Amino acid sequence: MEISTGNSRPADAPAGEGPIAVLDLAQAHDPAGRARLATRIREVCEDLGAFLVVGHGIPDQVVTGVRDAAAALFSDPERFAAELAVDPDDPLQRGLVAGRIEPLLAFTVNSLGESGRAARLPEDVSAALTAPNKWPRIPGFAAAYRAYLAEVRRLADQLMELFALSLDLPEDWFRSGFTPDMSGLSANWYPAPAPGGTSGLLKLAHRDWSSLTVLHRDQAATGLQVLDRDGTWHEVPLVPGAFVINVGDLMAHWTGGRWHSTVHRVASPPADHPTGDRFSLAYFHQPGPATIVTPLAGPGDPVGGHAYRRVRVDDYFAAKRRLARAYERLVASSDRRRP
Repeated sequence: MEISTGNSRPADAPAGEGPIAVLDLAQAHDPAGRARLATRIREVCEDLGAFLVVGHGIPDQVVTGVRDAAAALFSDPERFAAELAVDPDDPLQRGLVAGRIEPLLAFTVNSLGESGRAARLPEDVSAALTAPNKWPRIPGFAAAYRAYLAEVRRLADQLMELFALSLDLPEDWFRSGFTPDMSGLSANWYPAPAPGGTSGLLKLAHRDWSSLTVLHRDQAATGLQVLDRDGTWHEVPLVPGAFVINVGDLMAHWTGGRWHSTVHRVASPPADHPTGDRFSLAYFHQPGPATIVTPLAGPGDPVGGHAYRRVRVDDYFAAKRRLARAYERLVASSDRRRP
């Protein structure tokens, strides 16, 4: 299996046109630039909830390393199926699993599965959340993943600081809630469609549960689309070296509904223009399980309205998982009833 790679976008390259903003994080090195970025992020997150970032500083070789590691895994997934199978009782779904609805394979690790994280959590946090990550016996695999995790975590932390500034909060306002964090990294592989196959959706329309998502995708793979508040789907442009950022449900909850949790999907290529295998890396930045999220009604004003109540993070995600499982059972039941 071959997975395409892309080069970094020059800092002075044009941002492009269309509804998807492209933000250059190199501006964040001075106070005036940070203020401009915070203002733009507020505008975007109150509207579409998704944007692209360049100037992020993540080295190309770190991205290439994790992509090569994932390619080694997905080139022969059956070889690793037994050792990496997801434990049904693992709420964080660490390991290798086939999509229940969509045609994909996903390999997931979580920051809570790394050594030493459990010691920093309260005793009432479920031990299931701190189960160790499953790593395939591929030379250099875990090291490549950990290097990427460190870089993308740094990027997510920087974005959370800008999020705080955009909400008129101190830039370190979110920091304690992510010490430790419960962030997950999923490598997703979509096999090439069969010749003559019909077009459709590789990934159904959905919202992420996280505070924010940092997505790396193939530089030749179109089809990622986001839904605006007016019900129009927009294609996310391919900008070399850029990461796609979107607001998740937890951040929308945290802001008391001021920010928009992005509905997005992945469309299949047209039948007359097939592509090969597709690959993406989705990092879900999530607070620690014992963090209490108190929604914000306005700048710095915590409230507990009927729609957005104070919630502990592990309880929040447990409720999300129950809803997801119910939906999967409904879809499976519907498929069985089809003639």
